[in-house]
Amino acid sequence: IYIFNFIVSIVLFFVFCFIYKNQYLIQTRNDVLNKEVTRRTRQLDKAFRKLKDKNKELYTLAHIDSLTKIRNRRSFFIESEEALNSAIKNDKNLCILMIDLDYFKLINDKYGHAIGDKVLIEFCFIVNSIIDDGTIFGRIGGEEFCITFFDKDIEIVENIAEKIRNNCASKQIILENNEILNFTVSMGLSCRDNFDDIDKILQKSDELLYEAKETGRNRLIRVHR
Repeated sequence: IYIFNFIVSIVLFFVFCFIYKNQYLIQTRNDVLNKEVTRRTRQLDKAFRKLKDKNKELYTLAHIDSLTKIRNRRSFFIESEEALNSAIKNDKNLCILMIDLDYFKLINDKYGHAIGDKVLIEFCFIVNSIIDDGTIFGRIGGEEFCITFFDKDIEIVENIAEKIRNNCASKQIILENNEILNFTVSMGLSCRDNFDDIDKILQKSDELLYEAKETGRNRLIRVHR
């Protein structure tokens, strides 16, 4: 009996050692796997953040004007087309204000493009300080800008446009030699009415803008209903 118990004890000891060793190896492997999973997760998180940043950069390149930080031509047309479709569907008003900086080429020729860029940035700052978040503001050309107003009466839009024009005319940009630079803008304002094409509304705004320039500049010409 003593010998049997001894043998059983020896067998149980080896079985215990075997189980313990296996448990230790399993735990060690689990620890290694957990560390590897943690490392891979960190790598994936880092890669995801990089991808998110790259997507943000690509979106900015595709939709934002690099100088003024407002919508570029492509983005303006996409959002304005969506706004027009919504206006037609819900029978809402939609107005487009086209703006051109007066004598901008002369500003570039006299003061240089760096000052010209400063004027464009200052102009956009003025506009952004007046319009609300639901308004679509974009740069469609060198010194040409457009603002799309959704579900706003033309009289309200006209008041906003006049405020922009007056603020631009009264703005003084102080240059390095303490010279003061002033600038003005001309505007053309048209609304959806029976148009179902964004290009037609813009064409009408452009015609009114041309009229504003031909009749003295620094003024707003609006469509008459």
